[in-house]
Amino acid sequence: MYGTGAQGFARNYAVALSRRETNAFFGRFVFPALLNQDPRYHPSRSNGLVDRSAYAASRVLLTRSDQGKTVINTSYLLGALVSSMVASSYRAPGHRGPGDTAADFGATVGCDAGMNLVREFWPQLRTKLKPITPKPFRKLVTGDTEAQDLK
Repeated sequence: MYGTGAQGFARNYAVALSRRETNAFFGRFVFPALLNQDPRYHPSRSNGLVDRSAYAASRVLLTRSDQGKTVINTSYLLGALVSSMVASSYRAPGHRGPGDTAADFGATVGCDAGMNLVREFWPQLRTKLKPITPKPFRKLVTGDTEAQDLK
């Protein structure tokens, strides 16, 4: 978007940093506190692959209220929208339109839905990967203290 070199890198980094930090501040703190919503991801209690996948992906649209009820995840959606708008202000003038902001918002929601899938299935994947993980990497990947002996 901004070209190559240190200056282009710095500008692209500013856009990414502003998006990430404003999303964290508004989406996980300000809006959840104002709207009485829980911004944390709670794993599914189901055992089925399809049910768990649908649940994980739906958590960008649905969340728990402070009372424990399922509600529309307005705190997350507003946070993602605000962060996309703030990041848009750091972009070059030709890339600041509503279409660019909407595309960024959609990409944020889609990526977060994908990350929820990782959050949902990572505990099982970690146990499956443990036997085939090389010893030097076991401590990094699984927290395995037996991997300290690398003799």
